[in-house]
Amino acid sequence: MQITAWDCAYWTSGPQAPWWLIPILVLVFFSPLILNWAENVYLASVCLPSQTIPAMHVAAVYSYETAVRPYDAAVGVAKEQSAYVFGGGSAARNRDLYERHAAKVLHVGIDEIRYFPGLPRYTTAAPVFDRRYNGWPCQRGQFTLAFPEANFDGDVVQLLNSLIGEPHHSAWVSRIKLLDIQATDAYLARSFTGPRFGVSGIRNLLDVRNRPLFCGPVKPSVGCAPAEFAKQAYRAWIGGVDIVKDDELLGNPAYCPLAKRLPLVIQARNRAQDETGERKLFVAHVSGQDIERNAELAVRHGADGLMVCPFLVGWQWLPKLTAYGRPVFSHNAGLTTTSREPDFGVDFPLWCKLSRWLGADVVIMPSPAGSFVMSPRECKEATKRCLKDGLFRPSFPAYAGSKTAAHLPMFTEMVRSTDYMMIVGAALFEHPLGVEAGARALRQGWDSLALNADMVEYAHAHPELHQALAQIGLHVWHLHDFETA
Repeated sequence: MQITAWDCAYWTSGPQAPWWLIPILVLVFFSPLILNWAENVYLASVCLPSQTIPAMHVAAVYSYETAVRPYDAAVGVAKEQSAYVFGGGSAARNRDLYERHAAKVLHVGIDEIRYFPGLPRYTTAAPVFDRRYNGWPCQRGQFTLAFPEANFDGDVVQLLNSLIGEPHHSAWVSRIKLLDIQATDAYLARSFTGPRFGVSGIRNLLDVRNRPLFCGPVKPSVGCAPAEFAKQAYRAWIGGVDIVKDDELLGNPAYCPLAKRLPLVIQARNRAQDETGERKLFVAHVSGQDIERNAELAVRHGADGLMVCPFLVGWQWLPKLTAYGRPVFSHNAGLTTTSREPDFGVDFPLWCKLSRWLGADVVIMPSPAGSFVMSPRECKEATKRCLKDGLFRPSFPAYAGSKTAAHLPMFTEMVRSTDYMMIVGAALFEHPLGVEAGARALRQGWDSLALNADMVEYAHAHPELHQALAQIGLHVWHLHDFETA
């Protein structure tokens, strides 16, 4: 049946009009306002405004996803990671103990409400989950917990145990990520050393002021005999690299032990210094089952710095290695197993902040470009955690993973200074014209920036740089190439 305009007018006017439609239409019209009001009432009931960090506490900021009331999830995590037990009247019997050692909820916020969790939600027996929570929407946001300093004092292992020991398999949340640790200067001064050298100290060792530093991990990463390893290091230094280091995959193996490798490398370093008139540094990798022995060997044979993978061997080794009086390089091996998932684990910039607190003079990290990548947001924040703010000397951010001269504009734009280091492997040791040419290409790339010249045009008169750029299509990377991607 065809409905005419007269039919519509008939049914919406006169005695036949269905007046019951009017409140429905009004409700539909005002539904966005009503829903917004309802959401605000809901958020006010489950959120907690930010509060000041109590004295003698360390604050931990988490992002979370939960299908229970967010405040209850925050309380649940706080209880599990401090003094509380669930049920049984324990809190009433031990009130004084809980006041001294229980974590406190400082803030709960909701950013998003979803119908389904992003990761499978754990289930467990009561009293963690209660039937009254069934049917709650899945909510995402941030909460902040304050942990009493007395629970871990200056022990970094127990600090991390309190903050990330078990929340990631807690039944209260389907996702959780530690975003930041906030502490007073007084606590930091009591508990951490900070970098012994930092940016200015390493620049003083090299007498390099107004450009980035270039570091080459000898390639191939593993398999070189001591003499071949030293020869590769010498070529890199002669070409213009400031620092040569062991790759993180090279420890103290039988085919290239530290005791045989280091004397040859130090001889090569001395020759390179004499021939170039520039200071050079060698950094030995000391991670392994006997870090102390490796570090003593490295220092005894003349290593200029020590590199360690704290995620693999324990964060307590960073401050221990500062006692050897050499710059300490913190390698990122293993860290992205905790950080690459956007809403689960530990935020990578926080690892950089912790490395600086614990004494790392150089913090190695991925970047927005190359074979090891992370987002521009993460890289900017990680760089800030190394260089800005805080009680301690700035650490060098060192960008690794297939870096070339073509990346220099991007890093200079991001850091807004020359206080960064590039870890260059393949572009250095696999340059078509040889290792020395690979090192010269890096220095030529920086020269073009210092002269405010177009790097590709500048390369026409510099064959080493031209060959390096030709391998990637004569392209130069800028920060906006990744921010707009």
